[in-house]
Amino acid sequence: MVGLVESVMREHREVTDELVPVIERINSGETTTVEELGLDPEIVSPYNQRLFLLYAQIMKDAEPRYNDNPAFVHPARVAQIISPYVEEGTAIGYALSHELVEDVAHYRPVRFQNIREIIGPEHKDNLDATVLLSRPHWTSFPTMEEISISGYVTYVAKLWQVSTYGNDAHASVLIGDALDSQLDIGFLDTRDPANRNNVISRFIAQSLFLVQKLQGAVPNLVEHVEAISDEMKNDRAYVINSNWIDYHLGRFYKALELFKTEPGLIVGVKNHLSTYGFEILKS
Repeated sequence: MVGLVESVMREHREVTDELVPVIERINSGETTTVEELGLDPEIVSPYNQRLFLLYAQIMKDAEPRYNDNPAFVHPARVAQIISPYVEEGTAIGYALSHELVEDVAHYRPVRFQNIREIIGPEHKDNLDATVLLSRPHWTSFPTMEEISISGYVTYVAKLWQVSTYGNDAHASVLIGDALDSQLDIGFLDTRDPANRNNVISRFIAQSLFLVQKLQGAVPNLVEHVEAISDEMKNDRAYVINSNWIDYHLGRFYKALELFKTEPGLIVGVKNHLSTYGFEILKS
């Protein structure tokens, strides 16, 4: 009997194999219209295909992932992961655009403002979403000398942004983003082959942390990701020592406690959001 993880992994590889040549054609300039994409409209709706083409074109010069897949493969897969669990349109647009601050603007506010101008006010919600779904840069934090800002803390800051200013659509992208990274074993192997167990364990812990904190958001997606993460945690083909997952999960919760007690972190998050044009002042 094929397990859940094996089935999901196979689908993940098939989606990647379908996406890569399409995105490579966009990157080369060969594909410039929705009609040329060749994506099945039963799988990717015409509206979402327009968003797919728009954001793929914006990301065409972004650095490839570690395994040399085009950068836009990741947002496109996140959209595919969440599509059975969300309504048409909004969340898919958030998924397709969610890496613009980090992978295209590279935390340069002027560059991100240029992206806003290129894309236009029609897509303001998607651009605001990419700000909410980006980690604050360490330079946003005024108390940097007093606090050890780790990857755990900046990740918890991203969760705080979504929980405070976002909605279920934003939460679904955050969860789908974590699952896509967790499933991309080839990416993880290439990223740090000597430390494979530790890296995979951290990604699984990241997904488990999110589903524990976002139980009320998109419950079917939460249940799906939790089941995959639990199965991977207990399968030595993926994780040699599950104690590493518990270690990383503990670090996320320790970061959450620090985030709750250190006001400088909240200031840093607000600095980050306002720097990239997200209007926070109603909360």
